[in-house]
Amino acid sequence: MRELLNDLVYHTNTLGVFDKVKIAVENDVVSFEAVDDDKTIILNGKFKDSVKEFAGVFGISDMARLGSLLNHPNFVHENAKLSIGTKEQDGVNIPTEINFENKELNTKAQHRLVSAEMLPEAKFKGTEWEVEFSPDKSKINEFLSFANIESGREEYFMPKVEKGNLMIYFGEQNASTHSSKMCLAGDVKKEISKDLYWKIAATVSVLKLSKQPPVISITGKGALQIKVTSEFGEYRYILRAHKK
Repeated sequence: MRELLNDLVYHTNTLGVFDKVKIAVENDVVSFEAVDDDKTIILNGKFKDSVKEFAGVFGISDMARLGSLLNHPNFVHENAKLSIGTKEQDGVNIPTEINFENKELNTKAQHRLVSAEMLPEAKFKGTEWEVEFSPDKSKINEFLSFANIESGREEYFMPKVEKGNLMIYFGEQNASTHSSKMCLAGDVKKEISKDLYWKIAATVSVLKLSKQPPVISITGKGALQIKVTSEFGEYRYILRAHKK
């Protein structure tokens, strides 16, 4: 359970926009969702394995504190114990707190969980993706390098399919200001129906979480999804498009 919670903290708290996560268990499948305050980034995902200590629907808040407790020297000690406190509700033992204890060091800590009703909705109704591809690491690094160049100068990028290549535009092309472009993927079969823009910083933050090639999906209806897979779970980040 510790490894799963650490994985969840890493894929939420690292971005600095998800402080609360909703957990739901159905047929032993543990899914989770979160949304930032501006509702511009939605996270939907699930763990690869079931978690016997989890049941029903509940929320985790203050992900930064949870991460600190999970990795505190007193609680990663070989004599430390991690457990879940529960409360029965409609015949289901709903988790109410995560307990940390090290009797040898006389140390305890509790991380209180919250009711799912206190969390904002983070549902994504879904869409038919117009473009879907999985760029290799070299292309991701190329994107990150151009994003770094434009940092502080350009807030958005625009993806566009040209002659089967997925091109990324930073800045306005053929304008009197700085601009650049790069090819993120080739052999793209479809086109994006509308020219839209996405925030560079948010996209960079998500891409940096990926240790394996991510799957990127785009639609001109206004959404870009980055699917990141870890050893323990699948994380789908949906970023809302912007108009300039």
